[in-house]
Formats: sequence, structure tokens, C-alpha cells
Amino acid sequence: SVSVLDAAGQRVASLVVAAPHLLVGGNLLESLTWNTSLSPPGAYTVDVRVESAGRLVGSTSAPVQVLAGSPSLTASLLPSRSPVPAGGDVVLSFAARNTSGNLPLSQLVGTLSVFDATSALVFREVRQVGVLLAGGVYTGASVVSLGRGAAPGRYTASMDFADATALLAQAGAAFDVRADTSNVVA
Repeated sequence: SVSVLDAAGQRVASLVVAAPHLLVGGNLLESLTWNTSLSPPGAYTVDVRVESAGRLVGSTSAPVQVLAGSPSLTASLLPSRSPVPAGGDVVLSFAARNTSGNLPLSQLVGTLSVFDATSALVFREVRQVGVLLAGGVYTGASVVSLGRGAAPGRYTASMDFADATALLAQAGAAFDVRADTSNVVA
């Protein structure tokens, strides 16, 4: 059998070879697939044990090191509708995916900003994401209520995801706001 052990001696991956036929002086080639994206960076040991009829006939081990990946995050942002009538609501749905391999991202914060057609900030919301494990996804949505006096035009939204040191991902979207025609006399 082949096992991968972490620094505490816990098995994180293994392979059992069922009834191999090995001649005296022969070699046996087997492979072990170990998805290191699920393993934290650090020291590990590959342990090989060969048994015959329930008796240990040979063993060996070798150290391996799992290195930390670079922080990597993808983001998306999508408005629920466009155009939006002045005085209406738009739901902005967003997501972030940790694509860093085996690196959990911590102290993540998402900031959603909406700007009107003149680039004036009309909405801002900050979300504390916290920790996002490797391969993990964070999703959310915010309702942006536009007052009746909302200026018509193209509005832009951005969702920025950052950790304590850097901006890791940014997604943008746009939607149109129609003029309020409720007081127009024909």
C-alpha cells in the first residue's frame, strides 16, 4: 500500500494494490493520484509498505513538500434587469470563486458600488466574506432601490473582492435607468 501522511501522521491519500504478482528481483510500478489542492501547504511523507500473506516484507518512505499557490480569485456580477424604471429596484447578484489551488483566502471583503450616468456614487455596500477555502464559492445579492428622482441613463456597478493586502478580483456590470414618466401630461 502507498499512503501520504501529513505532519501529524494522519493519512490524507492512499492506494492499495490488490494482489500484485511480483517476481523475485522484479519491479512493480503503480501510481497514486493525490489532489494537493485539498491539502494545506506543508511537509508530507509518502509511505510505501509491501506485504505478502499478511506479513510485511518491505517498506520505504520519502518526504514531499506541498507549496502554497498564489492568491487567485474570479468574480462575477449580474443585474436582474435592464432597463430599470426610475423608482424601481434592481437586484445585483454576485459571486467569487477561489481559484488559488491549495491556498485558502482569508480576511476577504466584497464591496459593491453603483454609479449613476454622471459617475456619482449612488449605492455602496460592504460584505465581510471572511475565509474562502480553495475551490470555494461565495455568492450573494443586493437590492438597489432607485428613488423616483433617479437620473435616467446608463448606471455601472462594480464588485471588488480584496483581502487585507490587495484587490484580488473585480467584476463589473451595467444597467439602464428609464426616466420617470408618471407626471407627464399628454
